[in-house]
Amino acid sequence: MKKATNLKLLESEEIKNMSFEDVFLSSQYKYDIQQLSNTAVKRTGCERSPLVRVLNDINDGSVAYTDGNKVTINFGNPFASRLRTNYPVYHIYVVGLLAHELGHIFYTDFDDSIKYMNEIGKGNIYPEKPVHKNADAFEESLKDENNRRLIQTVAHTIDNILEDIYVNRMQSTNLGGLYARGIALGNKLVADEAPTVEKQKENENSDFTIIMNLFLSRIKSGVAYYGKYESDYKDKVENLMSVAVGYIFGNNHQNRCRGSNVIMCELWDELSEMLEKAKNNSDNNNDNESSDETDNEDNGEGDSSDNESNSSNSSKSVSSKCSDSETLDRLKKILKQIEGQTKNTENNNTSKTAKAFGNEESSLNKSNSEDVERMPETEGEAVSVNGGEFSDEELEAIRAIRKIQKDIASERVEEKIEKEIYLELNEIVPKNLPDIHKNVSYYVNRPTLQPSDKNCYDVIATRYKDVVQSLVKVVKRIIKAENLTCERRGRYYGKSLDTSKLYRPDLKIFKDRKQPKKEISLALSVLIDESGSMSGQRCRSARNASIVLAEMCEQLNVPYEVFGHTALSGRVYLNNYKNFDSLKKDDKYRLAQVDASFSNRDGAAILYVSERLKQREEQNKLFIIISDGKPADIGYYGDEAKSDLKYIHSQLISSGVDLIAAAIGSDKEVIHQIYGQSFLDVTNLETMPEIFARILKKKIVN
Repeated sequence: MKKATNLKLLESEEIKNMSFEDVFLSSQYKYDIQQLSNTAVKRTGCERSPLVRVLNDINDGSVAYTDGNKVTINFGNPFASRLRTNYPVYHIYVVGLLAHELGHIFYTDFDDSIKYMNEIGKGNIYPEKPVHKNADAFEESLKDENNRRLIQTVAHTIDNILEDIYVNRMQSTNLGGLYARGIALGNKLVADEAPTVEKQKENENSDFTIIMNLFLSRIKSGVAYYGKYESDYKDKVENLMSVAVGYIFGNNHQNRCRGSNVIMCELWDELSEMLEKAKNNSDNNNDNESSDETDNEDNGEGDSSDNESNSSNSSKSVSSKCSDSETLDRLKKILKQIEGQTKNTENNNTSKTAKAFGNEESSLNKSNSEDVERMPETEGEAVSVNGGEFSDEELEAIRAIRKIQKDIASERVEEKIEKEIYLELNEIVPKNLPDIHKNVSYYVNRPTLQPSDKNCYDVIATRYKDVVQSLVKVVKRIIKAENLTCERRGRYYGKSLDTSKLYRPDLKIFKDRKQPKKEISLALSVLIDESGSMSGQRCRSARNASIVLAEMCEQLNVPYEVFGHTALSGRVYLNNYKNFDSLKKDDKYRLAQVDASFSNRDGAAILYVSERLKQREEQNKLFIIISDGKPADIGYYGDEAKSDLKYIHSQLISSGVDLIAAAIGSDKEVIHQIYGQSFLDVTNLETMPEIFARILKKKIVN
């Protein structure tokens, strides 16, 4: 395997290749959005947190909506698609959608909204007839069933607009921060993405539709772009603004119903003209304006940035009141333009976005201005919306997106490394297997991390924290002693022979003087016997000892790996709990899964693990075996197995691998017979540092 040495570099490459869908449709992003929803719920004191659902459905015309129990956000809708190159800004936009839909759940009176629609469907003005010069004409028109259907749709749309402003104000005030910033961004996009008056005129849209589009832009973003038609529409839009302000705020939904009724009266000339055309078109089966405007929608007319279906229930109620569903659907398509934006206008509309986001209150009273700039279109890295320094909310969004990208990249890199590790582990075949192991096969498993592993590991590591610290001090003391002498003995090569070591069979007979080092060049492999005879306290002691050694290596920055082994019918099974090549700190938590199972073929397992250890570049190679010294498998037991282990031990010493056999309780007599004085009693871990120091000093320093 090509050794992975720089996790940050690998993650950086992954992040560089991430697409929009990789980030915003990831489980990490969904989790982040759900957490933002939960936070908003806590801040507002609501009892339950709605589920947030993320879609990528290009066939769904909605951007975001709620049914009162969950919030759905659809990234497949092309509205605001130009923000997709600037992930943090798009994230702010999504948080705004979330905040808005949550606002409907928190504050919208769905029942009253349904009642408003149903009363108009019956021909009644709800909650009461407005005091207005056109109120009588409005009331009279409701006597005609066809008029009622269209007025019902118009009223529903205006009511939604006013309700949107109300919930946005409530959410911006109560939540603030990123939520308010997102709501403001969504509002600005309404103006930025709106079809121009020229375009609407070209499509032969009705004056009512044009005025309502301008009103929507003005009331949400604070600006409306009239082009050369300012004299035709500005006074009417500003008049609607002055009317709307008086009906938006307050927690009584009936006030928004009154506002919707007054606005329809204010635009009665334009609305009655549209009613008359609709009636004539219906009578003649020649839906000229409807066809033109519906075609326009099919060519790109979609929903607004919020497209808040806050009255999904009321929509169902409206449908139930109308027998001619096709007529109603057609009228709804016409009226969608009031809230809708043109999908294909991102690169050819002339509208612009204000430099800074305003709050809801100021936007209601802000005069129209042409001296504004579009939000910058960017590629790749985040760019401030204002083109200058990042705001606090932008920085928060940048941190959130970068964390999500890093989490995704980390997960992908880990998967790739794990795959490479697994393949490499199962490709290794020990060289020069003794005849007793000629027909042995290997299978190496990487146990899957379980949710409880970290907690179990941490409990044990905490329990033996003092033991770990003592071990760390022991090793550091050995390094210090070696540095003080500046003479290092027991080397394979050096400037002079150490005549006192000529007897050594491993040929460590040289000595030299080098500059002191702060770290020891050491690699450690641990092999745990997981046979049935190790069950109970033996296995727990072996697990605890391996965790203590792991913690020691972590603190000393010593590379290490840990295997467990068992056997069945001549096949050796190895569990790789911690791997040399893993770059993840949570790799060690697998040690919590150490457990006893079948038989054990110690010699074959030792040969496999030592084959990996010998490939390490570190000068000192330490191999610790934790076993009860009772090898037992088909054709492998008794004196013959013990002789095999003694032979393997001598071979390891000759190859430069220092071996320590860790014994548990009464097993130390058996271990001593096989491995001589190179054994460590791990029954009582409190005594482990002293014994380990003596052995380590003897094997590595001397």
